[in-house]
Amino acid sequence: MRISLCLACLFWVNGLWAQEYSSFLHVDQFGYLPEAEKVAVISNPQQGYNSHLSFEPSAGLQVINEAGAVVFSGVPQPWNAGAVHSQSGDQGWWFDFSAVTQPGTYYLYDPVQEEQSAAFRIDDQVYQPVLKAAGRMFYYNRCNAAKPEVHAGQWSDDMSFLHPLQDANCRYIGDPGSASLEKDLSGGWFDAGDYNKYVTFASSAVHNLLSAYEENPQAFGDDWNIPESGNGIPDLIDEVKWELDWLLKMINEDGSVPIKMGSQNHSENAASPPSQNTDPRFYGPTCS
Repeated sequence: MRISLCLACLFWVNGLWAQEYSSFLHVDQFGYLPEAEKVAVISNPQQGYNSHLSFEPSAGLQVINEAGAVVFSGVPQPWNAGAVHSQSGDQGWWFDFSAVTQPGTYYLYDPVQEEQSAAFRIDDQVYQPVLKAAGRMFYYNRCNAAKPEVHAGQWSDDMSFLHPLQDANCRYIGDPGSASLEKDLSGGWFDAGDYNKYVTFASSAVHNLLSAYEENPQAFGDDWNIPESGNGIPDLIDEVKWELDWLLKMINEDGSVPIKMGSQNHSENAASPPSQNTDPRFYGPTCS
């Protein structure tokens, strides 16, 4: 919503807003809190793919609001006395405009070079959409869950990994022919890099999410547009429960826990989207 508003502003006000974004004036994509330090980075390519380009900022850069008024002017400060940054291959400058605290939409402008940054917001809520998007990442990583368009948008998908000998009747990797060792290990999240599900990696994710909620519960709403949204429980808690329900299934009767479940080989269960995968799935040996 805020991103759409910012983009609309580019074409709503005077012609400056319709200019192409500069490749040299870099602002925070998320925006800035009103009382926070606000620094833009100016780059002058020296090495690498864009070394054929060149830019040196003028002495008076401006911050311009959505009404087209200059609200701040200042001088950019060279980074490290003009040295070339080894990783980026660029010379750099810092432009501090922390004095601008009024909420609104702005852009950075070099009136001599006629270079304009992307639009950015100053607002108390600039990180709220980012937090929601980060939380929804776990929803997209749900295994054995259809992702209808109403919740997943362009990344919608059908039910995944519930074909025969997959997550609902998962077999032990040490004895794949034994039907008596089948387990229902459905649920949980995919790993970040594959479709497997790891007990070892669940620990840090669950603890970090619950710690974040414990420290700042008011930051987490019931409006992440996941299937549980609107049930009166913060969606972060609903999402953690999705993983915890799976972890409970992974616990053996003696309290031991298989380290993971997933494909036998990396080349299996590799198709995209997840619903296209039909190869068998297995759970591994127990692990401390």
